[in-house]
Amino acid sequence: MPQTEASGTKRKIAVLGGGMGSIAAVYCLTSIPNWKDKYEITVYQMGWRLGGKGASGRNPDIHDRIEEHGVHVFMGMYHNLFRVLRDAYKQLNRPASDPLSTCFPSSGRDAAFQPFSYVTFMEKKAGRWDDWNIDFWKGNSSGGFFGIGRTDGFPGSGRRGQPTIVGLLLGLLKHIRTEYSAERNKFVSAGGSLHIPQEEFAQVRSNWSTSRKIKFAAKQTRGFPGRSGLTNLDIAIEAVENLEAENTRYLHKDVKSELGAVESLLESFLADLEITTRFLPDDRIRRLKMLLRTGVIAGLGMLRDGVLFHGFDHLDSFDFKEWLIKHGAREEDAGSPLILGIYELVLGFDPQDRHLPNIGAGTTLRGILRLFLDYDGSIMWKMQAGMGDTVFTPLYQVLKNRGVTFKFFHRVTGLDLTEDGKAIGKIGMARQVDLEDENGNRLDPSAYDPLIPVPCKATQNNPMQCWPSVPVYTKSLGGNREIRVNPVQAEELKRLKKENLDLESAWIHWTDPETFTLKKGTDFDDVILGIAVGALPYLTEPLMNKSQRWRKMVTGLTTHPTQAAQFWLNKTAADMCAHGRSDECMISSFNLDCPTPWPSWVGMTHLEKRENWPTSANVQHIGYLYTQINKPPARVSPPFTNDRAHASFPREMEDRVKEELREWITGQFDQLWSNGFDWDILVNTDATGSSPADPLDGQYVRINMNPSDRYVTHSKDTLELRIHAGESGFNNLFLAGDWTRNGLNSGCAEGATMSGMQAARAICGQPIEIYWETDQIGILKNFARDF
Repeated sequence: MPQTEASGTKRKIAVLGGGMGSIAAVYCLTSIPNWKDKYEITVYQMGWRLGGKGASGRNPDIHDRIEEHGVHVFMGMYHNLFRVLRDAYKQLNRPASDPLSTCFPSSGRDAAFQPFSYVTFMEKKAGRWDDWNIDFWKGNSSGGFFGIGRTDGFPGSGRRGQPTIVGLLLGLLKHIRTEYSAERNKFVSAGGSLHIPQEEFAQVRSNWSTSRKIKFAAKQTRGFPGRSGLTNLDIAIEAVENLEAENTRYLHKDVKSELGAVESLLESFLADLEITTRFLPDDRIRRLKMLLRTGVIAGLGMLRDGVLFHGFDHLDSFDFKEWLIKHGAREEDAGSPLILGIYELVLGFDPQDRHLPNIGAGTTLRGILRLFLDYDGSIMWKMQAGMGDTVFTPLYQVLKNRGVTFKFFHRVTGLDLTEDGKAIGKIGMARQVDLEDENGNRLDPSAYDPLIPVPCKATQNNPMQCWPSVPVYTKSLGGNREIRVNPVQAEELKRLKKENLDLESAWIHWTDPETFTLKKGTDFDDVILGIAVGALPYLTEPLMNKSQRWRKMVTGLTTHPTQAAQFWLNKTAADMCAHGRSDECMISSFNLDCPTPWPSWVGMTHLEKRENWPTSANVQHIGYLYTQINKPPARVSPPFTNDRAHASFPREMEDRVKEELREWITGQFDQLWSNGFDWDILVNTDATGSSPADPLDGQYVRINMNPSDRYVTHSKDTLELRIHAGESGFNNLFLAGDWTRNGLNSGCAEGATMSGMQAARAICGQPIEIYWETDQIGILKNFARDF
């Protein structure tokens, strides 16, 4: 484990890449008291901005509109990420009159995050799309899995303890009971009868577990066949509750018998649910029944597969839908709109065939239980500006104030090993532009100031500090002083931008002013590698040749190229849809039988007040779309060749995606909006202020084909390929990204934050608490061998 050298010399840490993982690692290291006495930290970032897959930019030529890599909505269970962000906003201590002066809603202040809970899942029945509206904020009044986390407080407060797996099972069962009981009571109160003939009950339960389990359930827990399934569910909950509260009193045989009884009681409840819901024909009840059955099946699978004893990871040899069906789920339940919405959320389909769901069952089940049971304040939190504005601006400002060095326009070209192959010995680098003062004298890259002020209507035009969508070519320092990108290079970059190329592109044909090598012992001691895994096959060949484990990870993890689009419309959501959806809702319409290229739409109209559209533009609705590219091209031009012959590839891909988007809008848009789509509702303008000939050219369409932009998903049988942040296999190399074995193991900002925290802990050797880093099994671990 790296330590400060005995001589007192500071250790130099080279941080490669400025995504969430890297920045979280640096934030934790610089939160250590007297960190400057121990470390010198330099962040090397390609291009002009931080953020990685979470980077966003303001387009100064089109009303400072926000342009994102994709859709970003943070979950209420992102406790590690929000812990870092809450601290950053506290450290900045922005005046109350400033935009985004606080992280969460606070009286008289402009908050960076607001609660978000309304989701519409589209269900295809008899050839038409029907709404399945769920407001997760309103509890059981809407009929579904919602309202079961903590609705008070804010995530990242540090006031909660991590639930055990038994506690998660208990929470799941309690919520199933609440939802089912509420509907039964409504029916009975209206004069309905739920009498179940004994012979019918016996027929339904004919394929239950062995009679031994049933007899034990009757003897030990007072449940018996034929009794109300709701009563048996109560008894199952009591048994799990006792196990959670008093698990130290159990002997091996008691645990095994008790859980066997719980399994039988849940099977009894399923039989009761199947019969009694025949009397509840409402379509909302049908949907609730699908969710309740799925929830019970998930609980049964946890019991049968020993999750309470071993944790979730060993289930990842199954796809999640496959695992549900294995334990008795019906196809209609395992493929329900809510389940497919989860798949779409994590891009959980085969890269070449979106008919094929593929995400590890254990990682997915853990994530779902955390999502619905372990949130604070709201199940989701929506950013009130761009992700760059709300996340990476405050983090950058705090770290800059602390003394971290940032070198933008620095591209990593490769990592090499020491002669003994045990550590990183060299890092190849390319400086992409020359920075100059007003007299043309070269400046150190650390002098670059990346942020621009953007007026904000939400706070009386008080400007926000934001990342631009293109580099800051010239910035005045007052008087006659300025910092600028070399004017010749700046003009060339502006020309290339028209071809969809910039300094973040892997296909740019560009002459770097300088290439050089960072050397171990001189320029760095330790390395934090935060570059996304999709780029590592091109940058770490010596590591792949040395370590089979490294090779398996960087070539075996599944990554998806993605596509994103943003629309500015002069009609509201209500104008476009007869079903009265909220302007701020999220819509998911994925269907396995007919997968569409753009199955999700997120209302982002609240961002209009953060942009600077004139009144004449009449922006009434903003919608974001994001998904994996439906059919990746069979041939992809090789990246990082610096070959002019391949420079047209990004433009060709964007044209292809636009054509697909145009066809979808014309022919399939009704799956999202019942009144179809009128091209005249687009607020269209280009960089000149004119309306472009192609309406889509006035919107924002983006492809994420760059290796470092590709989304890493948790496909089944890939969990063991992931490497922990502090276990790279090379002495001075630490990993930071959502592609590591971090405990969440899924492509998201929370997983990247956890990985960065783990990297920081491995470097400094100090205790850094990381929420949900491991599954909490508790005393049941003592019995794991026999289950």
